[in-house]
Amino acid sequence: MGTKTTSNRKNVVSGLVGNAAVFHDSVAVATTDVNGIGDVIQPVKVAAGTEVHRVVIKNTDLDSATSLQAKIGFTPADGSAAPSGADTAVAAAGAWGQSAATTTYEIFPPYRVEKDSFLNIVLTAAAGTPAAGTVYAKVEGEALGVK
Repeated sequence: MGTKTTSNRKNVVSGLVGNAAVFHDSVAVATTDVNGIGDVIQPVKVAAGTEVHRVVIKNTDLDSATSLQAKIGFTPADGSAAPSGADTAVAAAGAWGQSAATTTYEIFPPYRVEKDSFLNIVLTAAAGTPAAGTVYAKVEGEALGVK
């Protein structure tokens, strides 16, 4: 496994619209965090029992030469094994970091997070010219509670 960069801030949950839940955070990324296949970036923690509907990821230019490739999904915060399909619940390996600052919107069939989990970005292709920056993420969904 490569370098792991994780956010440590507490999330803020929106209580304005019924069960709506919005988790947002950011994490600073060093050049060593995006230079190897298997490097992991975990920008935001999502509470157990959330049915995720949308993910927004915004980043500075982390690769000034090519497009970073990654699979985006969820991994339990307690270190236990993720359920089948959780590692690509948002997006399978593909262009993600781009060669300039970018915002990625992922709307997908709802995915139920059963344990407190991190939004997980796992590089599947290393950066040609890694650069330091910040990855911001927002996860939107519905707080339904744990089954």
